Amino acid sequence: MHDRNMAFVIAFLAIGFVIAIGFWPADRTEPGELPTAGFRRHHDELKRVIHRWTEQVDDLHDASPARQIEIMEFSMGFLKQHVMIHAGVEERVLYPAVERAAGAALTAPFREEHRILERRVRELEAVSEPAAFCHKSHQLAGLLTAHFEVEERVLLEVLDRRMTPDRFQREVWSRMVSELD
Repeated sequence: MHDRNMAFVIAFLAIGFVIAIGFWPADRTEPGELPTAGFRRHHDELKRVIHRWTEQVDDLHDASPARQIEIMEFSMGFLKQHVMIHAGVEERVLYPAVERAAGAALTAPFREEHRILERRVRELEAVSEPAAFCHKSHQLAGLLTAHFEVEERVLLEVLDRRMTPDRFQREVWSRMVSELD
C-alpha cells in the first residue's frame, strides 16, 4: 500500500511541477504526427493519473481515519487544481478553436459535460463517508475518462482535419500550456 501511495504522490507532484515550469512532455508535435498529438498525450497522462488516483481512493476502506481524510483532501486538491483547471482552459482556448472550424453546436455538449463534472466535484467534496467517497470518485473517474475519449474522437478530429501541426501548436496548444502555468 505504501508503494501505491508514493507513486500517486510522485505523479501528482510531477504534474504540479510541469505546470509550474510551463512544460508538458507533449509540448511539441513530432514530424508526421496528427496536429493534436501533443494534446492527446496530455490527455493520456491525465488518464494515467486518474487511474492512480482511483487506486489511491480504493485504499480508503483499509486506511486509518487520519489517512482517509488525507486521501480525500488530496483527491479534492487534484480534482480542483488540475482536472477542473484543465476543463476551464479547454473552454477558453480549445473549444473556441473548434467553434471557428465547425460551429458552436459541436462544443455545446462538451461544455455541458464540464458543468456536470463541476457539479460532481462539488458533490464529492461534500461526502465525508469513505465508502461513498470511493464510489463517487469511481463514477467521476469514469465520466472524466469518457469525456476525454469523446473529446478526442470528435473535437480533436475536427482540428486534425482543419489545422496544420504548426497552426494547432501556435493557436491552441501553446496558449493552453501558457494558461496552465
